[in-house]
Amino acid sequence: MFANSTKKIYAPRLSGEVKPDFYDKDYYLGTNKSNWDKPYGWEYFNKLFKEWAVFLIVGFPEAGKFIDVGCARGFLEKAFVDLAERNQRDDIHIEGFDLSPWAIENAEPEAKPFVSVASVDDYTFDREFDVMVSLDTFEHLTEEQITSFLMRSRRFIRDF
Repeated sequence: MFANSTKKIYAPRLSGEVKPDFYDKDYYLGTNKSNWDKPYGWEYFNKLFKEWAVFLIVGFPEAGKFIDVGCARGFLEKAFVDLAERNQRDDIHIEGFDLSPWAIENAEPEAKPFVSVASVDDYTFDREFDVMVSLDTFEHLTEEQITSFLMRSRRFIRDF
């Protein structure tokens, strides 16, 4: 799934803010701009995201509202929707946001109602969540962005 060691990988410098246009079609389709040797697609990642959805729902049984920071193409949201429908659960909700307009425009159809374009710098919390999830996001941010976001988000994330 990940590129072999001979593939040249382009990665953004972490000394400054990463711009939304870095995470474009080339990034998600497995070019030299990312570390994937295949496109970042549901067909390759569905098993992993389905397992994470089960882990989160089973691991936090009292939780019902999840937020996915850096949701990319909405794979976790799709896995949650599929799991909720299969188990006839209407008590779980997930929403996500991502910096990349391309990722959100090309999100899985089932995920689109639950994802939006926003950065950690400008995301506006309009409700409380039980669990905040972030997979492969914070290492792309500056320490200032991480600190600011976590400080701002803290009052919206339930403390079990």
